[in-house]
Amino acid sequence: MKISYEWTREDLKKKLKKKRFVPNMFLLLNGAFWYFFFTYYAIVWKEFDTFVVLLGFLFFFTILAFSLYLMTYLYVFGRLRMNDKQTSKAYGTYYIEADKEGIKSTINDTVIYYKWEEITKFKKKKKWFFIRTKKDKVGLLFSSDVIEKDDYNKLFSYVKKSLESKEV
Repeated sequence: MKISYEWTREDLKKKLKKKRFVPNMFLLLNGAFWYFFFTYYAIVWKEFDTFVVLLGFLFFFTILAFSLYLMTYLYVFGRLRMNDKQTSKAYGTYYIEADKEGIKSTINDTVIYYKWEEITKFKKKKKWFFIRTKKDKVGLLFSSDVIEKDDYNKLFSYVKKSLESKEV
């Protein structure tokens, strides 16, 4: 089986931003809950001005949202920089060949070959899967966002079947 796909720095950037969406939403909602939890009596009692409490919430929520945006920006920047240092030739066109012996990835004249027996980590999520060996700490990530749907499904089923037959 042979497939090819393009992986760019922008693809990785989009993936990292998308990865931070759920934790950021959780933190925003959690922050709003705790704000109203601690200011409940200030809202209910007549002695306090509700408008001031809600204005404080708007200020708090704005600061929290900006902080999360800044943290996401720093996270993406740091991960991209780390990825650039670890894998200087990771962007470009990947040519993937999978056969009975293993899976071979070729990019920019760099060949990575994993035998099925050597693969120690196989991780599957909704739109991607990942394989890695103990020797190679980087591994190979196959995302359905950059690989055509038919090719992705064929590759995933082939890799899964090959790994199950080798009992990884």
